[in-house]
Amino acid sequence: MKIKDDSKEVATEVINTLSQIFIAAITAVASGSDPYTAGAGVFFGQIAGLRNKLKINRVENFVVELGKYMESKNISFDWENINSEDFGDFFEEILMKISRTSSKKKIERFKLLVMGQIVSPVSYNYILRFSELVDKLQDLHIDILTTYVNSEEEFIKIQDALSKIYKEKDNTEIMLLKVKSDSRASKKQIDMMTKGMERLEGAILDKQNLYNQIRRTRNSQFKALGENEFNFILNDLRVMGLIYNPSEGRASDTGEYSGYRCTPLAIGFIKYLNDETTSAQYVLK
Repeated sequence: MKIKDDSKEVATEVINTLSQIFIAAITAVASGSDPYTAGAGVFFGQIAGLRNKLKINRVENFVVELGKYMESKNISFDWENINSEDFGDFFEEILMKISRTSSKKKIERFKLLVMGQIVSPVSYNYILRFSELVDKLQDLHIDILTTYVNSEEEFIKIQDALSKIYKEKDNTEIMLLKVKSDSRASKKQIDMMTKGMERLEGAILDKQNLYNQIRRTRNSQFKALGENEFNFILNDLRVMGLIYNPSEGRASDTGEYSGYRCTPLAIGFIKYLNDETTSAQYVLK
C-alpha cells in the first residue's frame, strides 16, 4: 500500500492506538470490583466478564484483519486522513459496533467503510449514517437493496422511454383521428399513420416486457421468503429512507414495492460498499 508523505507504520500506529484505547475501556469494566458477593450477583458478574473478553477479542481480531487488508491493497492515501479527530470518532464508533456483532459479513462491511474513509474520506455525518446502516441492516436487507440499486439505472431508463413512447402514441392517435375525419386525406397517408401507431404499440410492448422483467428480478426472493417477510424487509428499507414510492398519491400507484425507486442514500451506500477506493464520488452532495 502506498502512503503519501509518511511511512505506513505511522498509519498502523494510529489505528492500533485508537483500538487499544477502546480495549482499555472495556478491560477497565471487566476488571472492576465486583459489588456482589454471592449467588446471582457473582454469576452475572462472571457473565459480564466473559462478555467483555469476547468484545475485546472481536476488536483485536478486527484490527489484525484490517491491517492485513491494508497491506494487500496497492493504493495511495494520506495518513493524515486517519490522524484526524473525525476519523478517531468514526473509528471508535466502528469498534463499538464490531464489539457487539459476530456477523462475519457485517465485520467485512465495517472493514470496507474504514478503508473507504482512509482512502477517500467523506463527510463525517455521511460515513456515520453508512455505519448505522451496516449495523442495522441484515444480510437479506443488503441483498435485496443491492438488487434494487443494481437495476435502478436500467429501470429508470425504461420508465423514461415508456413515458416518451406513450406521449408520442397519444399525439399520433390525435393526428390519425384528424386525418381520418379529413375527406381530403389519402388512403396512403392514413395507412402510413396507422403503421406508425402499430410501431409505437410494438415498442411499448417491448419496453413493458423489459420493465416487467426487472420487477420480477426485484421480486426474486418473494417466494423463498414469503409475502409477509419480504414485505417486512422492504418496509424496513422504506422507513430507513433507502427506497421510496414515486407514484404515491397518484392514480397509477399500484402499491407494489417492485416499482419503488432507490434514494441517493441507498445508491451511495451500496456503491460505497462495492468499491471503497472510489467511494467519494458516490456520496450524497
